[in-house]
Amino acid sequence: MHRRLVKRLGGMLTAAVLLLSGLPLYQYHVDTNAAYSLVFRYLAAPIGIGVLLLCARYLPGWRDPVKRVGSLLITLLLAAMAILVSGGYVTGFNAWVGKQETLELSGVITDLQVSHSRVSTAYHVTFEDAKTEEVRRLGIGEEAYRRLAVGDVYSQRWNRGSLGLLYSKR
Repeated sequence: MHRRLVKRLGGMLTAAVLLLSGLPLYQYHVDTNAAYSLVFRYLAAPIGIGVLLLCARYLPGWRDPVKRVGSLLITLLLAAMAILVSGGYVTGFNAWVGKQETLELSGVITDLQVSHSRVSTAYHVTFEDAKTEEVRRLGIGEEAYRRLAVGDVYSQRWNRGSLGLLYSKR
């Protein structure tokens, strides 16, 4: 029963998980890579073990010694995908659950960067926070990026979510 259900709905479930993980990433600008840092530090091992157990149970190749190498590669690929997708869920949890704090971040801009990918273009501002003297690299919108220059003072309201990660609404 379970095997037929997984076979029938597995592709749709995977697509839904991927799409839902992207929603928070398109809703918020974030402190660059902070969510993924949390994922790799605290969630990678449990996610990897969970994927390994699920694949060992439901992938038929694990029972056949000849197909075991292929099944291991599929399992590693699925585990890596699940770990990467988790960053979106961490961002959403951080912004939607628990105590939220509003902060005024400001400092002199030391660098502006544009990152291009197949899917999107990301804009980043780097500055030394005037209050904490911490160097911050934050994702910002294209419009804000175009108005800024190195040496300008960056000043913007951001939120610190329940996991301590910074974010602002797009």
